[in-house]
Formats: sequence, C-alpha cells, structure tokens
Amino acid sequence: MNPVDLNLSVSTCLVGEPAATLSDAIRQAIEAHLRKDSAIHSANLQIVLNRFGKKGVYATATMSVAGTVNHRPIRKQFTRKRNLSRSHASGGGAVAGIVGALVVAAVTKAVSSAVSKAFSGPQSGKLTECLDECLADVMLLIDKTAGRAESPLAARWRIIRWARWGAAAVAFVLSWIAGMSPDAKPLIGLRLFAALLHAVAIFLCVHLIALAFMPNRFFLEEPQGKKALALSGVPSVGVMRVLVVVLAIIILVFVACSGVGLLSR
Repeated sequence: MNPVDLNLSVSTCLVGEPAATLSDAIRQAIEAHLRKDSAIHSANLQIVLNRFGKKGVYATATMSVAGTVNHRPIRKQFTRKRNLSRSHASGGGAVAGIVGALVVAAVTKAVSSAVSKAFSGPQSGKLTECLDECLADVMLLIDKTAGRAESPLAARWRIIRWARWGAAAVAFVLSWIAGMSPDAKPLIGLRLFAALLHAVAIFLCVHLIALAFMPNRFFLEEPQGKKALALSGVPSVGVMRVLVVVLAIIILVFVACSGVGLLSR
C-alpha cells in the first residue's frame, strides 16, 4: 500500500461491541481507499456514523466526513435510506435502483458482519446497503478533493454514462422521424409519447447492458461500482448481472411492441 501521512478517526452512534467492530470495519475500508495509490499523500479525517438504524419504515444511515485531504478541506454529510416494507427478495429495490440511477456487495465482509451483530431481520441487509452507499459517497468525495485521477474502469463508466444520453437522443429522433411516415396518422401526442418511450428504453438498455459487462473489480473496488451495486438491492454481482440482462430484454420487447402499436394507429 502507498504510505500516507494519515490521521483517521472513526466513531459511530452505536455502543458496545457492535460499535467497535463497525468502527474498525469502516476504518479499514477508508484507509485501504486512501492508500491504494500515490495520489493521496496526507489525510486528517474524522468519519462519524451519525445515524444508523430504523426510523419509521426506513433503514437509515447518515455519515459525515470532515478534515483535510492533501491539505485541502473536506466536509460533508451523506444520508441514505431503504424502505423496510419492500421485500428484499422481490427485486423491487433492484428495479427502483436501476431505473432511478445507477445500479454492491458489502464494502467488506467485516462491515456486513458488524451490522448483523447489532441488528437482525430484513433491516440488517438494508442497513448494510445504506452504509455501503454512504461509504462510496465518502470515497468519491475524498477522490474529488484530493484530485485523484480516474482509474481506467472509472473512465470507462463515465463514457458509458454519456453514451446513454447520446443513444437516447438518437432513439428519440429516429422514432420521431418514423412517426412522420405517410402511413402513420399525424397524431403529435402519440408520436411524442412513442419517441420518449423509445428514448427512455434505449437509455435504460445501454445502462443495464453496460452494468452486465463491467468486470467484477469495478463493483468491488471502485466507489462508483460499489454505489451502483448498493443501489441494486441484490446480494451479489452475479445476481445483478442476471437481473439487468432480463430487465433489458423485457424493456426492449415491451417498447418494441408498444411502439409499433402506437405508430400504426
């Protein structure tokens, strides 16, 4: 690991053995991230897990970071929630995560184990997802503050994110042009709806297919990948790959059929 002038303080809102175990797991995850290359030469950070538990029907994690990285100030708080009323096994959380943003195994097995010791039942898994996402947010903020260069995998993901919008724009234009054919009735509202539907479908399909083919290392080592996997709500990268491929096929078939039906009216 890269030598870093490091002063790292981690505390949690928990008490007893679970608090110590969870603090150690968070410290290990952050320290490993700080030392992974030579971009960060000094860090003086205080990480606090301000809130971690059930609040109403939500599993909630709030994490704050303050201090300096490479002598640059850093201070921010992140809050992430999961609805406990939604079944983890149903895949509802995964669909919502994929459609809403980007689609992580736990940051470390130690984190998941520490959460399980303090909490039981569905909230344990949901809290682990919230904590994973907060940790990924903190890591991304550290990288940005330190001016750390993108890794090849992070650069690839950034290109994919832009490619989604480009593909969606092309799909919208082509669908709109197809609706202007002499064989189709000039129903502006239906043509606009069909074009938007195709654009959204292509956006999602590019995103889903890209997730399916990103290497495991992206989800296990890169903050963007960890955040994406945390949002998916599934227990492993393999399960996520199957899920996103199935969703991509369903979306393509549905939109192709509905688009043809709309344009033929």
